[in-house]
Amino acid sequence: MKIFAVVVRAVTYAALFVGLLFIYLPGRLLTWSGVVRPEAKDAPQIAGMIVGGVGTVIALWCIFTFVFVGKGPRRRLIRRGGS
Repeated sequence: MKIFAVVVRAVTYAALFVGLLFIYLPGRLLTWSGVVRPEAKDAPQIAGMIVGGVGTVIALWCIFTFVFVGKGPRRRLIRRGGS
């Protein structure tokens, strides 16, 4: 049960961070500057979706590696060596 909580917490924090920093804020800045969304989905938009999907897979892989290999965030300071 503990590992499930660590996975949920890590995925939630990562989704909130990525969603805010790389999706919401740029969207707001573009809207405020007068840039509008394209009417149709052409090759550049599809390429961007593919790159975004690959980035999502890599981010999830990093999160799961952090949780399962790194055993999640440490609760105490490690001065030298492991564990």
